[in-house]
Amino acid sequence: LETGVRVPGDQVTDDVRRDYLAFLVDQDMRTTARLVRLLKAEIGCRMPVSDTQVTYGGAGGVLREATLSDYIDIHGYWEHPSYTRHERGWVTAFRIPNTTQTAAVGGTLTHMALHRVRGFPLSVSEYNVPAPNDHGAELFPMLALMAAFQDWDALYSYTYRDFGKDYENTAIKRYFHLIGRANVLVHVPFGAHVFRQAAVAPLPLGLTLGLPRAAVPELVRDWPRLSALWASMGVDAAAPWFRRVELALTDAVEPSASGDGVVAAGLRHSSDGRLAWHPTDPAGAWLSYHADSAALLVGHVGGRSFDLGGMRLAVVARDWPRGLPAYACITLTALDGLPLAESRRILLAASARTENQRMAWNADRTSLEGQGWGEGPTLSEAVPLTLDLP
Repeated sequence: LETGVRVPGDQVTDDVRRDYLAFLVDQDMRTTARLVRLLKAEIGCRMPVSDTQVTYGGAGGVLREATLSDYIDIHGYWEHPSYTRHERGWVTAFRIPNTTQTAAVGGTLTHMALHRVRGFPLSVSEYNVPAPNDHGAELFPMLALMAAFQDWDALYSYTYRDFGKDYENTAIKRYFHLIGRANVLVHVPFGAHVFRQAAVAPLPLGLTLGLPRAAVPELVRDWPRLSALWASMGVDAAAPWFRRVELALTDAVEPSASGDGVVAAGLRHSSDGRLAWHPTDPAGAWLSYHADSAALLVGHVGGRSFDLGGMRLAVVARDWPRGLPAYACITLTALDGLPLAESRRILLAASARTENQRMAWNADRTSLEGQGWGEGPTLSEAVPLTLDLP
């Protein structure tokens, strides 16, 4: 390393690429092992230790974290901004697709789910639907639902308010701040009930991808993203909404997959009928779920009615950009521990957009121009609806 290492060019043989990646995996493992030894053996750290995201390094990242860490960690951002920077590296502009994850068959949440490692807790130490996305309201409900389905262990969102202590100013000024985003924060009780209070049970284990330890360099070479390896094994990107999934390191020669990874197209239902999801609905993508004590409806649902386990939710039509039905995220949470059909104290939260005043959106609402973020205080959009309870 001291005399320099030439990076193989694009024209080298597969064997050269494999050997170079084996070298990188080995250096990665040695470095992490030294750090863990320093923390545990020399300093005496007794807290659980994780090196970095499991996604860093493909199959090599799985080998590193499952061999040397106490738990698996991962980050996820639905439609992270794509930045434009000037010569000094400062951000001068951004762009986002500005869509709902309910319309994505292979979204950020399903990608994260494909990295759970057998026998290890999984922590999501960063997750967000960054501002100024019009669909940020779904952040906590969809995160909590996937986490409950997949039996994850810890959830964090990055970040309530960073780089300062000005908690009185709730104007939205940063992509990742939650402060001021009432449309997002109003659904935190639903997320806590679903995940922390276990209102939604984990799905049965349905899919396992085996990664041979000895073949890790070849896997890194051929499948830099593990989601592509899952797909090559016939596993649909939407599978984690319907089956619990896991990775497992093995002593085999070839990677293997067990379980049914096929998910029907169109309107998809879970086997128990509680989850309904139609990402390609011509009338607007949507997802619904009902547990005994919690229920969710999210997507472009304006002007339509939906059944949620005996409850009827009709969302009034209203204008929405891009010619789509109006978007809404609606959650119901029983606060007295009873099923929704019997509860006498239910929290109903319904939100769509929250934004600063005079935000300078471009024509297709994929970026901000001119005065950019605008100014506070924020304004929140109402979601007119009718709810019929049993």
